[in-house]
Amino acid sequence: MSCFEVSPNASALVLSMRSIGYSFNNAIADIIDNSITAGASRIEIICDWVEDEPYVEITDNGIGMDHDELVEAMRAGSKSPADTREKNDLGRFGLGLKTASFSQCKKLSVKTRKNDITYLAQWDLDRVVKENKWLLDLAELNFEEGLKQSGTIVRWECIDSLDNKKEIDSKKYFNEMVFNLIDHISLHFHRFMDGSFDNIDIIINGNKC
Repeated sequence: MSCFEVSPNASALVLSMRSIGYSFNNAIADIIDNSITAGASRIEIICDWVEDEPYVEITDNGIGMDHDELVEAMRAGSKSPADTREKNDLGRFGLGLKTASFSQCKKLSVKTRKNDITYLAQWDLDRVVKENKWLLDLAELNFEEGLKQSGTIVRWECIDSLDNKKEIDSKKYFNEMVFNLIDHISLHFHRFMDGSFDNIDIIINGNKC
């Protein structure tokens, strides 16, 4: 019997990953899980609009990632659930960042600083589908463009869950999601904010949970 390496079809796989069924709240919670695992004491979430395009940005002051760690973080299935984890590592399958983000948006950017170097990595799913290849953009940023302290920023753009709504309905729907997110995060992560664990501040659009 012959043995063949059969790599997954990039276009088909990314579309499958997008349809797993994350809610907006659960997708944000998965990113927060990563920030807590990275030792963050402050996590700030901004949900806003640039002209007619909504975006979400999650910033933490955790340990950040170096080049190789960032590449692995952007790789689908980057960790095995059988791997030994630290007690505060809430991720299990190495899919949270990618699958959570892809469920909500078509453009994922991660900017991170560790050891005084800032890197930026970006997935553009339209490009992945068009070229049928997992093509990740990755760059080292100069001092002016980089972060000034260790940490990570996750940014979602091209949030296409709003594509089928009229502009006024899109903004109303998006704002309602953000309002509900505050309650969801306060409930889901209350043990990290009430002193049961290391105290963590989580701020959403200027409102402390």
